[in-house]
Amino acid sequence: MLLCLLALSYLPLAILGFYGHPVEDDYFFAYPAHEAMKGGGLLAALKAAAQGAAHQYQIWQGTYSAMFFMHLSPQIFGDWAYRIFPAIHIAFFLGGLLTLCLAGERYLGTTRSQSLCLFSILGILMLEGIPVASDSLYWYNGSMYYTGYFGLSMYFFAALLRLQKDSPLWKTALLFLLALFIGGGNYVSLLALILLVFFYGLIRALQKDAALTRKVVFIWSGLLMGLLISAAAPGNAVRQGLSWKDTPIKAILKSFYWGLRYSGWWAGIPWILGMIALTVLFLRILPGCKLTFRAPWLVIPVLFGIFCSMSTPTLYAEHSAGPSRVFNLSYYAFWIMMAACWFYLLGALRKLSLRERSQGRIGSFLTSLSQKQPLAIPLVLILVGFLAARIILPFSETVHVPVPVRALRALVSGEAADYAAQEQARMEILADPTIRDVVFEPFHVSENLSGLLYAGDFGAYADSPNNLVYAAYFGKDSLCVDY
Repeated sequence: MLLCLLALSYLPLAILGFYGHPVEDDYFFAYPAHEAMKGGGLLAALKAAAQGAAHQYQIWQGTYSAMFFMHLSPQIFGDWAYRIFPAIHIAFFLGGLLTLCLAGERYLGTTRSQSLCLFSILGILMLEGIPVASDSLYWYNGSMYYTGYFGLSMYFFAALLRLQKDSPLWKTALLFLLALFIGGGNYVSLLALILLVFFYGLIRALQKDAALTRKVVFIWSGLLMGLLISAAAPGNAVRQGLSWKDTPIKAILKSFYWGLRYSGWWAGIPWILGMIALTVLFLRILPGCKLTFRAPWLVIPVLFGIFCSMSTPTLYAEHSAGPSRVFNLSYYAFWIMMAACWFYLLGALRKLSLRERSQGRIGSFLTSLSQKQPLAIPLVLILVGFLAARIILPFSETVHVPVPVRALRALVSGEAADYAAQEQARMEILADPTIRDVVFEPFHVSENLSGLLYAGDFGAYADSPNNLVYAAYFGKDSLCVDY
């Protein structure tokens, strides 16, 4: 049932992608590979992408692996490739979440059906409330760089959880290389992953599992190495020179503030429903769980701190919580963090109840209540959490239409088809060799489609650096939009 609901959430989002098209940086970064593709084919395009990434490393930003893929925007292979990208991209992201849930079976003692239930609940929650879907699902440059690398990080951490002390060395080497690759991606999910792997290695060390600890440390060094290579790029200094940045201490402190704000924003009605669904599932999992649930007073704040750390890079570099695509990453991480903290808290409460029972304190409030009404305490805590969140944000501002419903509405109403028709009309103009100076009217986009499929447009000034590249991409003398 839950898998069916997840599939129903996925389908309209995937189909909506067929009505999209490249946006801004998709053309800007793809231009060298696009030109190389015309004369030299795929190998020439790959070479141009590598050269473009190396050039950007010197003049703009050091995210080397992500920049390589930015230069290979799908439209260089054909318009069809860009249209199918969202369906593949969303499936890849969900695949990472599924892999992570399955990897947890070894530690949580979950059955396969329980793992699939957990995956379905989290998948539905993540898809229904994406703050700005256009930047995370449909705009290649922004979605690949953020959501794509977040999905890859989930695959990576799941593989790390499956690693054992007697695993062959090639698995460790492969994970090290993958860590080095992820290290060339966005700093937002990278910092959280570095912290997560660090604490996982620390736990292994405390368990005196020396062989596995060495492997984890070696793999962790790949993430650090990637971060250092990326951070050392001369282009970072150029980019940061254009913005005001915070001190590291201020950025860290502000990260906790933003973590609390995000929690308030997202603790609405979907949060209540999601937490209840997770509670029912977790109460079934806990009796067979292998964890000891020690020190919840330490573990839960650490998990929350890792979630908060995702705001630190943009607060430090740009003195802000970052663009919407960064906001979206925090939303995915929010649900993973909430599930992990809630599971650990319920496990600690159950452990306390069992301890009281074993000591003969059958009449205690906690023991009697957990036996007669196991949902009572969790439901009270959920209600308290919801009311506490209203201090941060009024209830009216937490109400929203689920993103898959918005996608379905855009498909059924014809909004998506109209948007695609406007893009097709533009392509016909760009294909006309007699028109050298192109001036477009802005897209007419409904409120529903804005932030859902529509992610932006060309600039207003023909002589702007970006618009000059767009014009060259299409073989025109100039190109702009008359806003």
